[in-house]
Amino acid sequence: MAVQAIDLQVDDVSAATQMLSAAYGWRVLSDDPNFGELDTGGLRVMLSRDAMVP
Repeated sequence: MAVQAIDLQVDDVSAATQMLSAAYGWRVLSDDPNFGELDTGGLRVMLSRDAMVP
């Protein structure tokens, strides 16, 4: 079993999405104030203001 996606809780989704894309070259799939998603080439990184799993 391999991890295919991870959700990180952040205060500023847009800023975190843009920073990770610029720093690591990850492709932005979604950039919304409440949800961002990046493709790292093997792992999907999701960013949200609220935890998806309480």
